[in-house]
Amino acid sequence: MIHVIRIDELPAGPAGEEGRMRKIITPETVGAKRVGGEQYDLKSGSSSQTFLLDDQRQFFYVLAGQAEARLGEMRQPVRAGHGVYAEPGEACRFEDCGEEGFRFLRFMVPPAPDA
Repeated sequence: MIHVIRIDELPAGPAGEEGRMRKIITPETVGAKRVGGEQYDLKSGSSSQTFLLDDQRQFFYVLAGQAEARLGEMRQPVRAGHGVYAEPGEACRFEDCGEEGFRFLRFMVPPAPDA
């Protein structure tokens, strides 16, 4: 079955003071049970929360802007078109967003328990 999602029409929940988050791939939106997905829109100059899951793999895809991805001690500049992968137990955070803000997708396999 194919699902078309209008991400801009999904409700936006808080992502803290740094921006907002939308759950885009869930059992409610597309019936997904083996993957979860979220879209984050961070304000200019802000940082994301630390994403750390003990039993899920995470993949982040940068849609717009630029930031520094922090995976443990590793620091890597990222921008639109870049992807970041984190194994279970690896922490990931995005810091020092540029002037235009920072937008990315986050996928979790299997989905986080609250997805």
